[in-house]
Amino acid sequence: MGFTTLIPPWLAMLLVGLLALCIGVLINWAIYRLAYHRRAIGPWYPSPISSRARAWRDYLPVFGWFCMRAESQVHGTRFWLRPLLIEALFPLCMMQLYSYELQGGLLPEALRSSTPSSHFFMTEGRMSQPDLNPALSSPVVALHAQFALHFLLISLMMVASFIDFDERLIPDWITVPGTLMAIVLAGAMPQGQLLFEQLQMGSQFLERLHAASPDHWPEAWNRERGLALACICFTGWCFALADRRIILRRGWKKAIQYFFAGLFRHSSWKVLAAIWILGIAAIVAAHSMLPPENWIGVLSSLLGLALGGAIVWAVRIVASLALRIEALGFGDVTLMAMIGAFLGWQPTWLAFFLAPMISIVVVFAIYLVTRDPATPYGPYLCAGTLAVIVGWDALFNRWAFSLFALGSTLVLILIAFLLLMGIVLWVWYWIKMKFILRDE
Repeated sequence: MGFTTLIPPWLAMLLVGLLALCIGVLINWAIYRLAYHRRAIGPWYPSPISSRARAWRDYLPVFGWFCMRAESQVHGTRFWLRPLLIEALFPLCMMQLYSYELQGGLLPEALRSSTPSSHFFMTEGRMSQPDLNPALSSPVVALHAQFALHFLLISLMMVASFIDFDERLIPDWITVPGTLMAIVLAGAMPQGQLLFEQLQMGSQFLERLHAASPDHWPEAWNRERGLALACICFTGWCFALADRRIILRRGWKKAIQYFFAGLFRHSSWKVLAAIWILGIAAIVAAHSMLPPENWIGVLSSLLGLALGGAIVWAVRIVASLALRIEALGFGDVTLMAMIGAFLGWQPTWLAFFLAPMISIVVVFAIYLVTRDPATPYGPYLCAGTLAVIVGWDALFNRWAFSLFALGSTLVLILIAFLLLMGIVLWVWYWIKMKFILRDE
């Protein structure tokens, strides 16, 4: 089963490929330009070799990086290979993802198989199945909006991942604008949210994922309670971005003084305060002016931001207390907050628990080669997110649906998991200090 636009499918695929090629060039620029330690690598900078001036072919996507291989003596052996592969493979992957999503790859299997594949290229209109949610009467728009959000999120995750690989840091000037864009887009095109299968009175329905899924949306969240919840989520995110330091060496009184002094130590607090003021004003305006469907998108995005960042922050605190070292960087917290703002908290939590399974083989292989136990975790969070997007039907509709249906019980399970994790890590730390390091 599939849906496309009124334009020929080959032309739609070509346009996606050309757009992805341009974005691939922008991704390479951002990896070097937006890193904390910027590097003058690429055709956008003068050639570091005095005998070689920039030629027109250096500016060509993909091939231009091959032409710059002579600069390896300055930037390192085969420095050109990674950006070349990014610009070559990113368009191919996005074209494949576009085809997959427009063929209904993220929809329940029963719905995909209920329509002959020959109906893939149908024009804008209603789905032929009688028991679909009336709000989903425009499948072409919905699937294209969904792909657009995923395209943007994957682009941002690629920049964050490669900077994290290079520097083991994720700059805020990637995740903060990305989070703000996600909130705006959630209100502007709520039809881009992931879809899941809902059963009601013996009939199957497709519904958009929201913060209360798989339960029904609480009507109270459309009123003042929802506005207060949205403002709390946004305020908490802004507070998390502030320069917060708790130093207990001189007691709680001094710690409180240092804490508030640190909040205003750098001039960046003015930018953060402006973001908070404008953001709260925009949320209030959205609550009063947007239709309920769009407001649901805004509040779900903000709750995804809060819960997506909170789960990583909680694990970071517990692991750091147990191991006496920083277990996860705060960039991972802001990264998952951005992912939560795009996808919602349910896919973000799934991605968080999938990430260790994806990373274990890669991390172990890197350790065998480098003997370095420290590794950036952000790229694996992004890999987990991509796995959730591609395998959404299998992960949510067929497996995690009943888990998220537990509601508040799921929170208790998570708290128990954090306590158990803290105990296990503390026992490992005790064994390490008592027997392993002592023998050394």
